[in-house]
This record gives sequence, C-alpha cells and structure tokens, in this order.
Amino acid sequence: MVTTQMMAPSLETARSGALPLPISAEVEAISSYMKQEIDWRNRVSVINRDIDIGMELDEDMHHDMHFNTTDAASEHLIDDIALTSSGYLVSSSPMHAHFPPPTYKPTVISPIKYKSHYSHLLESAPKTEEEVELQAALWESEEQDNARKNLIVGMQATVVLQDRYVDWAQGHLQEVKEAKKNKKSTRPMGDGLAKLLDGNEFFDCVTEWETQREKITNDKAKKKSSQEMHSIALQ
Repeated sequence: MVTTQMMAPSLETARSGALPLPISAEVEAISSYMKQEIDWRNRVSVINRDIDIGMELDEDMHHDMHFNTTDAASEHLIDDIALTSSGYLVSSSPMHAHFPPPTYKPTVISPIKYKSHYSHLLESAPKTEEEVELQAALWESEEQDNARKNLIVGMQATVVLQDRYVDWAQGHLQEVKEAKKNKKSTRPMGDGLAKLLDGNEFFDCVTEWETQREKITNDKAKKKSSQEMHSIALQ
C-alpha cells in the first residue's frame, strides 16, 4: 500500500529530480536558465501548433511568451554568475592564472544492469492490448535509462579529463607568470635608478648585457641556419 509519507508533496516535486550532491551557485544559475529556455521553447511549439489549427493567441500570453527570452533573462543570468566565485568569467576585467576554475562535482550513478528489475514483467506474455502497450513502454523506459547512464558516464569522464587539463594549464600559466615576475632586467638603465657611468659596477653590468645580447643573436642565427639546412634536406 502507498502511504501519504511515500507520496510526493506536490506535482512540482513529483516532476523535479534531486541530485544526490549539492551543486554550486553558478551551475544552479545556468541550470535554471536552461530550464526556463526549455520551458519557453516547449510553450512556443504548443502555441505554434495551436495557431496551425486555427486557435487564437491571447495577447497577454504572447507578451509573456517573449518576456523570458529577451536580453533581460541573459542579463539576469550574468548577474547571478557575477555574485559567485566564478564571477570573473562574466567580468570585463582581465583573467589571471590564479583564478580558480569552476569545479565539477560528479554525480553517483547506479551500475548499468543488463538484467532489469522488471524482467518478470518484460518476459511475461501480455494478455490484453493495454498490457502490450505497458510492456512496450517499460522496454522503452529501460532502454532510455541505460542510454542516459552511458551518456552521463561519458560526459563525466570527459569532464574529469578536461579538469585535469585545466589544472595543468593553470599551473603552467602560474609558473610562467612567476618566472616573468622574478626575472630581473639586465638592461643597464632598466631600473630607473641613477648610475655612476664611469664606475666599475656599471661597466661590468654593461659588459654582461652586451655579452648576453651577443649570445642571443648568435643563438638566433644558429637556429635559423639549422632550419634552413633542414628545409634543404627535405627537398
């Protein structure tokens, strides 16, 4: 027997799924936006069908139909994301390597079962036309459930790989930034400080700078010559 405690408190909660793990604020904002867009498109398809069969469209409904698809909905989404830890993604300010990428929390998926829980119903011979339709609907539901699980497994595996790539790229960018920050300029007059032009320290600095410049020039020439020889060998 189905008790009142086992029933959903409302039609809304009965139709809405719940994730086993809480989602982040930015993901929730995008999910809500996508749900609104899907609901609007479904309304548009129904309204277009009604127009095709000659039904009149109420002006208020027509106004509401376009209200959620204006730029206001996109602006609202951007405002919501701007208040989260991923606000830099919708900001006009430059992005820095130390900004944390959006996190992804994988959802636990039950194993794909090759033998259905309802195998006794699927294997039994239907006796009425209604049972035939119900059995076909159950087969379709089982196949769709397994297809969704396979799809989610592939999506989550891809996200894990992408997350690994983002971590590596972010670490590399931070290393490059730190290297540039810690790199001291070898130009004799590059720090803006006063110099004693006939002092030994300044003379040594100029000599070192010229040596480095000459080394860089020679390295470039050798690299260019090597590339030219390689191109000739390939011809």
